[in-house]
Amino acid sequence: MKCIVLKAFLFILPMVGWASTSNVEISIHEFEKTPSMNYSQLWKTVDSLHQNGLFREASSKVDLIYMLAKENKETEQFIKSLLYTVNYLNELDENGNILGIKRLEKELLTIGFPENAIIHSILAELYANYLQRESWSLMDRKEVEGERPDDLNLWSIRHFEDIISEHYFKSVSFPDAKNFELKKIDGLFLNPAKETYFFKTLYDFLVFRATQYFTIQESRLIKPDDVFYLQNAASLSSLETFIHIDFSRVDATSFVRKALLLFQEVLAFHRLDKDPTILIDFDRQRLLFVHRNLIYAEKDVLLRKELENLIAKFPIQATTAETYYLLAYEKYKQKLLNESVALCEQALKKFPKTFGAFKCNELLQRIRVKNLSLTIEDNGLPNQPILLKVTFQNIQSFKGGVVPVSFSIFQQSKLLYIEKDIQLFLKDKKPEKEAVIVLPTSTDYQQHVTEIPLEGLPVGHYLYVFKSDETKYSFLSFQISNIGYFVNNEGFEKVAFQFFDKKSTEPKGGTTVLAIPVRTGYFSPNAPVITFKETWKESDDQGFLSYSLPQGFFNFKITNGEDTLLTEENFYMGERYREELTINNGFKIKYFY
Repeated sequence: MKCIVLKAFLFILPMVGWASTSNVEISIHEFEKTPSMNYSQLWKTVDSLHQNGLFREASSKVDLIYMLAKENKETEQFIKSLLYTVNYLNELDENGNILGIKRLEKELLTIGFPENAIIHSILAELYANYLQRESWSLMDRKEVEGERPDDLNLWSIRHFEDIISEHYFKSVSFPDAKNFELKKIDGLFLNPAKETYFFKTLYDFLVFRATQYFTIQESRLIKPDDVFYLQNAASLSSLETFIHIDFSRVDATSFVRKALLLFQEVLAFHRLDKDPTILIDFDRQRLLFVHRNLIYAEKDVLLRKELENLIAKFPIQATTAETYYLLAYEKYKQKLLNESVALCEQALKKFPKTFGAFKCNELLQRIRVKNLSLTIEDNGLPNQPILLKVTFQNIQSFKGGVVPVSFSIFQQSKLLYIEKDIQLFLKDKKPEKEAVIVLPTSTDYQQHVTEIPLEGLPVGHYLYVFKSDETKYSFLSFQISNIGYFVNNEGFEKVAFQFFDKKSTEPKGGTTVLAIPVRTGYFSPNAPVITFKETWKESDDQGFLSYSLPQGFFNFKITNGEDTLLTEENFYMGERYREELTINNGFKIKYFY
């Protein structure tokens, strides 16, 4: 829905320093109705004083505007002056938030409609903001018996929630609000383009504010024994059924119950409107709210059914595009993506320039996103087929090939994470034989997984470089080796290996190891760099090797003849993270702390 914003009203009154009027989005509304009374000039004076930090002088000018507006019954200027007054009270007095509330409460004793309806709604939000700020200090406050104290510092959470509800319900209780057009107080709204308001009357706007509070917030009170739980599935049925449900339960403090009562009232009022736009919007809000709070196993089914009924009942209203979107999104969550796409396409065709169509287009982009992700078996056996695991979504094919690289290039590939660095790295590393891989046909928009065998390769280090029509080149690095090993951290700064032939499982004596310090990103850049004499260590005839290292992170270069292997993991040497036995079984090493 197209939302309108009441200046310092929907985004209620900034309670901390607002250094300039731009922070609260105040633009002077030109007012020339009474020639002798140019409010525009007065507000410009207030603005100038405020920007120069002269808050008391600015407040005095606001008082003048207040008196003139009240005397001449200028609702727009009157409300605006009170909003400024509340802000200045907060700026100029340490108890300004309480003084502002008291000031508006006092105004209610002398004003009539429509000012009183608006002030009730503003007060509800002021009390709600106060409760939110002070909730921790109120948690242990005992309730005072009898009437609510005059001093807010003696109030309990229950007192605040009661007064908030009281003001919200009073704000929507004035019959004249149902016919009071919002355009009469246009200057209170942030509507720079002077667009047509979604809500036409003050009543609808105030009901919207009240329902927003009770549907978004939760009561801070301890739930009573007779707490209200929404279990009536009829709440998620047709509008005609919903408005006749009796929600009169003992738990009068329930925010869910209060929201339901407000929805019943506004839907009953609008159900016979010639233009059903407002009705449709509030009914959608009702359905979504009930769905969130209803305790019923089949509530998802009920929601989809009622959204379908709304579309069928109001097929030509532009706002129905949003109903299409909500139903499409529910289908999306249920992984019914083809149905979701069909609904969005209908909305775009029937209502192409609506907010609902915009949301449908966003959803279509999410559903039709093209993803390609590859993983490859690491440390495969020489000259044995290698499995390439392909995870894809909305991709029909890709091309890729193997590029042999040196050990140093293989090491470098492990450090690349930034896209521009990857593209620069791959600039001269395109495969000589690039095969086009056709993926299984899929029309359901879901993510799928398949495996593709690659031909066996000799011992060495490799990149698998690939791309689809929709993606840039990317790569996987892997190595082919016949060296298997067990590794164990033997207490403080000591590491032990046992090497074996992966194919025969026999010990692989004469295997050499070079420890390589790793500066991991997990530690501060101020951490000392590990320095030590880099020397090769050789295992005995049974493949055993044990030696000490300084504290820090390491990986290891392992060689046996022409066969060279780089450990994928970084190993921490030290007592704090003692490594348990780990096994390399042809896939990535998994180790345990």
